[in-house]
Amino acid sequence: MSLLLPVCGATSPNGTLYPPFAINLDLVKHALVDREGWTPTVAAMGIQQYRRFLQLYASIGVAQPSLLVDTVWHWHLLHTRQYSADGQHMFGHYLHHNPLSFDKSHEAGRQRLETSYANVLSAYEEVFCESPPEPW
Repeated sequence: MSLLLPVCGATSPNGTLYPPFAINLDLVKHALVDREGWTPTVAAMGIQQYRRFLQLYASIGVAQPSLLVDTVWHWHLLHTRQYSADGQHMFGHYLHHNPLSFDKSHEAGRQRLETSYANVLSAYEEVFCESPPEPW
């Protein structure tokens, strides 16, 4: 696991954008509005939280997305060339989407899922110096 470095914004101490905040997600935003029926405001918030999810991945090496973030991620994945190039730019590799394999029908699986999500929310607060918005 990587050291959690507070970001508290989109720019690094030297004033440059952290990679997740520099990628162009306009096609994703249009898809969220046109195909998902999201308002432009909700789409912009979802994309901002997706960027934060990507920054969490860069910080801790794994991150479980919320349903909102996962929807944005799916639309990004559909733009395969852009998604592949963005992964190379941000992480030096393709970021695979592996749905959690926790068996949510059993108590142990639900508990692992809840623990994993709680860890991500805790890391979110540590990295971004604020609680995630509702819904995250």
